[in-house]
Amino acid sequence: DILPSNILLTGAELEFTGKNREYILKNVLGVVEDDYDIILIDSPPGLGFLTVNALSACDYVIIPMLPDIFSLQGLVQVYETIEFIKKGTNPDLEIMGIVINKYSKFTKLHREALGTAAMVSENFQIPIFGTCVRNSEKLSEAQSLQLDIYEYCPRCAGVKDYFKIANEIINKINSDEEV
Repeated sequence: DILPSNILLTGAELEFTGKNREYILKNVLGVVEDDYDIILIDSPPGLGFLTVNALSACDYVIIPMLPDIFSLQGLVQVYETIEFIKKGTNPDLEIMGIVINKYSKFTKLHREALGTAAMVSENFQIPIFGTCVRNSEKLSEAQSLQLDIYEYCPRCAGVKDYFKIANEIINKINSDEEV
């Protein structure tokens, strides 16, 4: 099942101003969570109301990151926000890892950013997924055309990378359930 959002959701921050507003999504998902093995929530890149709701409702967070200096700087801010959420609304929240997007091993800047991300991740004890999503013009085309990448370009490198990441996620969840 897919429940898409739209631009009108940005007004939620102004509309929901009451007490415990950071639990709205958690309460809604509580009604249906037994119907699903996994629920994925894609939150906006900002650290506002919608992201706080998503982080308050989930068990794990995956941090997508571009291989550039601005994303490295943002990584520290995201980590601090997650720690804030853990102290306040969701003590069980766990960072599953960092996913590097739009990566090209042929670009010196990308290789250096990946190395720096590895140092930052070690410092904060955040794993980096074993698979980087390779830069792909086909993925960008699918996004701009608002098409499913698995139908638009099923054999492109980026789609193969997303399948590998999906397997890493499933393996992580299954290994945590066995413990």
